[in-house]
Amino acid sequence: MDRRSSIDRFIKNFEDTLGYGTGDLVTYAPTGYKVMGIVIDIDPKIRKVFVDWAGSGSIHQHDPEDLQIAQLQEKKVRDEMAMRQASRIASKIAGIVGNVSTTEFLTPETEDLLNKQFANELANSAFYRCCASNFEKAGLPGFRAYFLRQGDGEAEHAMKVYTFLVDSGVTVKFPAIQDQPIPEGGAEIVKAALVKETQTTKNWQIISESAQKGHNVAVVELCQFFMKEQMEEESSLSTLLNKVMKVPLSGGLEVIDEMLRTQDPTPPIKVASFERR
Repeated sequence: MDRRSSIDRFIKNFEDTLGYGTGDLVTYAPTGYKVMGIVIDIDPKIRKVFVDWAGSGSIHQHDPEDLQIAQLQEKKVRDEMAMRQASRIASKIAGIVGNVSTTEFLTPETEDLLNKQFANELANSAFYRCCASNFEKAGLPGFRAYFLRQGDGEAEHAMKVYTFLVDSGVTVKFPAIQDQPIPEGGAEIVKAALVKETQTTKNWQIISESAQKGHNVAVVELCQFFMKEQMEEESSLSTLLNKVMKVPLSGGLEVIDEMLRTQDPTPPIKVASFERR
């Protein structure tokens, strides 16, 4: 008991020095934008303060001098943060089956990014199908077949993300797909498709970084699959764009179109073959 009292006095003296203690609201402004959190623990031995920012469960340790006591310590602010903490705990309880607690495979940040990527994959699938219809109208069935294959691939990717989210116990959000303008001309359409794929690659890189930060091993593995897919898709569209940009004004697209009816734009076609008419 004497030892416990001594520790309590030690902590109390440290809190008096700081000007705040456990349960108090503090602010932090590393970039000039001030955020508020609640102190959940103080370790005077290592001189660290542990803060739950906005009651979201995002707990970080800080040096005491980085934090300031919040000017507003009203009960309603504390209650709001307590409600957020209770909601977070309740979501964990929802993952309990019997007396077994199931694993949380996703952090909230990664969950949100994957839901958005589900929407992106669906939007890409719709975009490629619209591109296919333009090529059909232009009398290029090979390009139509190629972009339909691309659209099917994007739809499969969307369902892979969907299945992963469902298996992780996440409620999937069905997105509203906005209208996407389709460029005029074959080269412009292929270029727009390549831009979409490079953006998709960046999205998966962001998701991978989020997963690694949150130690979401299953998501990291998912990202590795998609990064390999993105390498193949970017390579395919890059090759196709290079061929389309090099063709003469007449005759060249038909040669590429004939090839695309059955395969992707590999192996390379010699430019000399475009001169046949």
